[in-house]
Amino acid sequence: MDPRHLVVLFFASSIAVVLSAATGTLLLGSLYASLMLLLLNGMRGKRLRVADVFCRVCKFPRFFAFTLFLSLPSAVVLVFLIIPGVLFGVRCFYIFSACRRSKFQDG
Repeated sequence: MDPRHLVVLFFASSIAVVLSAATGTLLLGSLYASLMLLLLNGMRGKRLRVADVFCRVCKFPRFFAFTLFLSLPSAVVLVFLIIPGVLFGVRCFYIFSACRRSKFQDG
């Protein structure tokens, strides 16, 4: 790989990290897809430009929809299984503790 590519890749990756953090990871998929494309082009010996980081931003709606598609089942599992399970466990713990205390106070 050409040493000039390292400078371009450094700036491109810095831009991708800063922008994905600044947008709350909304542009994460688009920017990192562009960054991976830059890496592939560099390995193939093609010319790299920092502006190529934004070449996949036009595909943002597709990446965002895919992110929602993946995160929605996780949110459903969290809301319907994990949170009620924790609440049920805490409730059972307090009921068990109350029964144990009342048993020792009676006896």
